[in-house]
Amino acid sequence: MVLTPAEKQKRYRENLVKRGLYEFTKVKHAARMKVYRRKLTGLIRTKYLAAHADAQRRYKGKMVSNP
Repeated sequence: MVLTPAEKQKRYRENLVKRGLYEFTKVKHAARMKVYRRKLTGLIRTKYLAAHADAQRRYKGKMVSNP
């Protein structure tokens, strides 16, 4: 059976949880993103912040409608 990329990613996450590595992976990703955000400058930083603010707005809107 051939898995779609979404199914592969889902299975990968499930296996991380089973092995107890999910929290460790989240911490590593958070550290990577912190460094990435710290290095952003100029126009790229502006675009990133605008996209992030938009994503946060959409997320908060969904949370209000689906508590």
